[in-house]
Amino acid sequence: MKLKTTYYYFAAVFFSFAVYADKLTFVTQHFAPFSYEIGHKPAGPAVEVVNAACTQAKIKCEIYVLDWPKAQSRVYSGLTDGLFLIGRNSQREELLHFTAPVMKSEYGFFVKEDKLPSFSYESDIGGLRVGVYGPSNTAKSLRELNKSNRFNIVMFPHDEFSFLDLAAGKLDAVYSNRIVGQALIYKLGLSNVKYTSTHKSINYHIGLSKQFVDQGLAVRFIKAVSEIKKKGYIHKILEKYTMDDFSSDNNFIVE
Repeated sequence: MKLKTTYYYFAAVFFSFAVYADKLTFVTQHFAPFSYEIGHKPAGPAVEVVNAACTQAKIKCEIYVLDWPKAQSRVYSGLTDGLFLIGRNSQREELLHFTAPVMKSEYGFFVKEDKLPSFSYESDIGGLRVGVYGPSNTAKSLRELNKSNRFNIVMFPHDEFSFLDLAAGKLDAVYSNRIVGQALIYKLGLSNVKYTSTHKSINYHIGLSKQFVDQGLAVRFIKAVSEIKKKGYIHKILEKYTMDDFSSDNNFIVE
């Protein structure tokens, strides 16, 4: 009987080791309503998508919520394996493997209510002071829009600061992710700020370090993301948060 018990003990230890032999660590930011913390634990639909992909790939995953500059620095220096949610740009393409898009949103402009509904960035933005969170992909997109220096860009280390300045009349507009901006308006109680003009749509991905993550492990995770997307799991996660409008239809895989 003792021998049998010992056998089951070692079998259980071996099985546990096999399940968790491969591990990935991820960082994200306070990016409500996509990712945030509840009781110091990562939460939100983006966190659930990463965990679902890890389960599908049979990879043990740990997720941490950090300030975005620190989060990116950890991935690019090899201290952490991956990060989310991210848009694509040329610099990131060189450093990261990208999953298929897991969610979509849009970049656009918020203004004070007294400028609605007539404000259009195409015709009304000349000479204005426009706030944006950065450094970020959002700020990069705004700089590309401003190649002819039609308006003045004011960079903020936190999204909240730009929206508070807009509400106080210190800025003419804020350029931000639409749903993130709307969540901030609700959180900060800004009754005089509204979304007014869409610039472009954006797909969000999960990224893994090309330099520091094993190629085979990266491919397993990327394929797992595509699998849970094809099975409708990502859409169901977003549905649970009443965010099913933010499902991405694009299902390509980056090798």
